[in-house]
Amino acid sequence: MGKEYAVQGALAICQFGASPGILKVSDNTGVYLNGKRAATTHSLGDTFQPPGFGVCHINPSSPKPCTPSIVAWTDFYEGMSINNDSFPLTETSKATCAMGCPNCISLQTTGQIAIPGIVQFKQAAMEHQTDLNPMGTNEESKTPILIQVQWKDAEGKEVIDELPADGIVSIYAETKNTEIGDSVDFTINLENGNEVTLTGTAGNDGWVEIKDINLNRYIIDEGG
Repeated sequence: MGKEYAVQGALAICQFGASPGILKVSDNTGVYLNGKRAATTHSLGDTFQPPGFGVCHINPSSPKPCTPSIVAWTDFYEGMSINNDSFPLTETSKATCAMGCPNCISLQTTGQIAIPGIVQFKQAAMEHQTDLNPMGTNEESKTPILIQVQWKDAEGKEVIDELPADGIVSIYAETKNTEIGDSVDFTINLENGNEVTLTGTAGNDGWVEIKDINLNRYIIDEGG
């Protein structure tokens, strides 16, 4: 086959959305791959964690909060069935949203490896939100979009998929429709209930770098 199966926590993008969405699998409760529920062609309806893809821009003049409504998947693997009535999704699968157009949603990752900073980062369950404030424009065509988020080591050299023992990491985020100097805020919700807001500045290539973040001081409860 040469493809990787998609599972709970896969990261997806919608061509009309403002930020990546995280796949949640509720149709299949019996088949797991590497400890996660396998995503299938029956992963339909509102099958992405809130807030979906953030904001829907199918109508640029009137954007609205995203509420995914998946009606079909394509490019799935037909070589085996799951629960005798569905087929597994793969890294190339695409979804059609009732609010969008055919194949407007595609997978960026399969979820087989936890997505740092978005789904799970060791004991810190995180979800990202962006508050991008471009200066001097209100045009809908200039709406800032978050393309991807990467967690790297303290020096920002290597991409990592688990929290190091010292808890020191860096954020690298790719954005679109931002200008040099625009502020980008990341609100991170930790499992212990703490909320951390980190702020970076967009460069001339749209990338935001926030280095030398010590997450351990936020993860460990006082007196814990």
